[in-house]
Amino acid sequence: MSIWTHVAGIVRIDHIPIVNILFPEDVQHIFEKDSPVGSEGGLTFQVMKTQVLTRTGGPLVYGWIAFAGDLRDFDLTNLPNIQNWLNKVTERLKQATAIIRQGMIEADVETGERIHYLWNPENGVWEVKEHGTSPTNK
Repeated sequence: MSIWTHVAGIVRIDHIPIVNILFPEDVQHIFEKDSPVGSEGGLTFQVMKTQVLTRTGGPLVYGWIAFAGDLRDFDLTNLPNIQNWLNKVTERLKQATAIIRQGMIEADVETGERIHYLWNPENGVWEVKEHGTSPTNK
């Protein structure tokens, strides 16, 4: 029997386009690279750029990226791959002069575990919060 892990998340990104301009394709590539995959595929990504520049520079908020996917044969032992991926994403965004302002990802493993990855802006790391049994598996 296959075990599925259902993943969904959203990350808000801030970026000041002084050094370089970050295009939605760049953000998508940063997140797609090394993203978790199951035996039948990985995550689907959608970037929403909300930043509108004015003569005075415009807002700091770049926009957000949402993603979701059903990862087959991706069980509890594979969950560290999600945190490793998020850490790599954080570093690649820094290299692109962007930062994560907010973020939350949920991984719901069909064996009953539900894990949240929450962005902590105070120390700049993803924190893991275990939430026990998934409501879909009670």
